[in-house]
Amino acid sequence: MLMSFSEIYGQQWIFKNNSNKITFSFELVHHVIIIPIHINGEELSFILDTGVKETLLFGHSDSLILHNVSKVNFQGIGIGEGIEGLLSLSNHLSVADSAMMDLKHNLFVITDDSLHLSNHIGLPIHGILGSNFFHNNVVEINYIKKKITVYRNIQDRDKKLRGFDRIPLQMERNRPYVNIDLRIGRKTYEQVKVLLDLGNSDPAMLFSDRLQELEILEPAIYEFLGKGFNGNIYGKRNRIHSLRINNFEFRQPIISYPDTNTYDTNKLLKDRVGSIGNQLLTRFAVLIDYQNRMLYLKPNKNFRQPFYVDMSGIEVKHEGFVWVESKIYLNTSLNREGKTIPYDGSSSFKYKIGMRPMNYIFDCSILFL
Repeated sequence: MLMSFSEIYGQQWIFKNNSNKITFSFELVHHVIIIPIHINGEELSFILDTGVKETLLFGHSDSLILHNVSKVNFQGIGIGEGIEGLLSLSNHLSVADSAMMDLKHNLFVITDDSLHLSNHIGLPIHGILGSNFFHNNVVEINYIKKKITVYRNIQDRDKKLRGFDRIPLQMERNRPYVNIDLRIGRKTYEQVKVLLDLGNSDPAMLFSDRLQELEILEPAIYEFLGKGFNGNIYGKRNRIHSLRINNFEFRQPIISYPDTNTYDTNKLLKDRVGSIGNQLLTRFAVLIDYQNRMLYLKPNKNFRQPFYVDMSGIEVKHEGFVWVESKIYLNTSLNREGKTIPYDGSSSFKYKIGMRPMNYIFDCSILFL
């Protein structure tokens, strides 16, 4: 989900007990990072995303209290008028059991149910924690251990950065950009600018009209790529010969190309050609340092894993939860050896009530890539 908002500053992260770092666990689902947070005391699950500037909340329950609320309009890179939502100022947001908090956090509320991500990811997702989380912090992501460590600055990291490649970050509109090299067919594109996008689950995405004489080579598949404020985004996916970031080269990565009629090129940075996503970044230990405009990468054990695309032709969509009950028999009779006597129809029982996710399977076409 790619968006453009007016700048709203004021976020200031506080570390508990004046610590220089905190560490917490995350879930990695469909190549996106999901972290637990609290907003005004309510426990929620958010996607961590450098591709979005602000904090987004997908609706809210009656128990969640929001402060200083006003109406706003959300406008993405798509073509259209956008949607209406809410802006809430000066909320209490905390991470890692309040080890790190912002007492005056601003967030946007998406009230349109069609944009909620839970049914596509299969887990309850309440919002997105955007690029402001990284603004005054150094964030280290360990994809193998599924741990995030946040430092006040790079000097607080007690281990030397031996083995890491240093890659300059270009900060524009509070988002991080890097340069990469591409080889597509017989064409080579050197040092083209792409967004470093933790919220993109693909290895990379390219805007086909931003690369001169780009030809999307066959075999390619046309499919649903994602959702935006202006509707569903469709496009093609294929493999290219190679993608290189600094000294690291990837062969046969999967690239997505959104249809040119699903985004407004005038809303993009003038020299931006696409994004690199989390399916590529999971092959590294990653440190992101906005303060010094530097990205640190060190290959992990997944570095040489091939890139995959779902070729089952089946999509499982999460559609919420349903209440279920089950009968549990209480076998309390024991024999002389202290063992439970098998149920004979006379034991008592009770009902156990719980919630079961509702999942629907659809789209049984077969895709080859």
